[in-house]
Amino acid sequence: MSVENAIFIARQPIYNEALQIYGYELLYRSARTNSVVVTDGNHATAEVLTNAFLEIGIDKLVGGGIAFINITKDYLENRSNIPYTSKKVVLEILEDIEPTREIHDAVKDYKKRGYVFALDDFVYPSSQESLLNHVKIVKIDVREHTAAELQECVRRLKRYPALLLAEKVETREEYEFCKKLGFSYFQGYFLAKPQIVEGRKPPQNKVAIMQLLREMQNPNVNLNVLERHVMTDAALSYKVMKYINSPAVGLREKVDSIKAALVLMGLDALSTWVRLIAMSSLCEHGRELVRIALVRAKTCESLALAVSARNTDAFFTVGLFSVLDAMLDIPMVEVLQKLGISGEMHAALVDRAGVIGQALDCVIAFEKGKWDAITFNRLGFKKIQQCFLDGVMTADKLVAQM
Repeated sequence: MSVENAIFIARQPIYNEALQIYGYELLYRSARTNSVVVTDGNHATAEVLTNAFLEIGIDKLVGGGIAFINITKDYLENRSNIPYTSKKVVLEILEDIEPTREIHDAVKDYKKRGYVFALDDFVYPSSQESLLNHVKIVKIDVREHTAAELQECVRRLKRYPALLLAEKVETREEYEFCKKLGFSYFQGYFLAKPQIVEGRKPPQNKVAIMQLLREMQNPNVNLNVLERHVMTDAALSYKVMKYINSPAVGLREKVDSIKAALVLMGLDALSTWVRLIAMSSLCEHGRELVRIALVRAKTCESLALAVSARNTDAFFTVGLFSVLDAMLDIPMVEVLQKLGISGEMHAALVDRAGVIGQALDCVIAFEKGKWDAITFNRLGFKKIQQCFLDGVMTADKLVAQM
């Protein structure tokens, strides 16, 4: 398979006591090599979720088993970024996540929706002990413990309802020892090494994704409008149809129209997938570029509201689209031609003309610390600063949800 548009997931089997496959841990991979250095946990989680559910297919990856997927702190706290099907998933709480009140509330909320949790790389004693009554499985790295430490850890954990999973089991002796201690599940090189599963991602229409991101900010978003945007992108249409018709969703009859699929998904689920797809498809140039676009969009919108300008949505759109030339590696004039944008918004993006162009100029000046150039429609500096800070806070929240 050509590397172009190729996607990769590593899956490692998890066995039960009878050495039958219970499920697979799905691991982020950026290439065919069976190792990776993860620098952005949120991006890795987005890639695994997108590739597993929308690209390769969860049933192809795990069959009748369960998918174990690492979940970051941001994904837990934001609560809207996990696929709405809980039938095939165990969410692994990473060992570096502190069990704050927000985390406890999020876990309880997900459990009400049917999700099952595991604690990853648990070492006793741990600050995560307060989560032990809320998880189904506790994963313990057997190579991080001596035999005596492992025995003591198991003894302490027996008072909790969670089942134990021994990971990184590399010898028969380790397997037999853990089985004797009372472990219920096993994972490691002794049983099976991770296998790379490859797929191919259809070429993504990044303009369509940006348009969808813009529409999802509209509180009065119209399903017919979303349908038109989805249908302009063959890859996105394919993903929507593939997901809604997957056995993981469990519909009795096949869905054969985009509109019906969107109705069944609902706006919340669609918003989740748009963010995931945007994260994985637009971040080739860096997550920070997406953040800059959102900061500009929200700040331009706030400036417009501050001066009671008409059509605040145009201000938001100009801010959002102001980085499209960098994202798509083509001149802004060509971007706008592809989008069919002319008139006031075209003038603002190309020439910084008009009141919208002035707002964008003001935001970019603030970004670069050009204090003498920070001016917009007689607003005071403190008001402009507040608009920018509000934009940063809103953008950071949106990026955390991706």
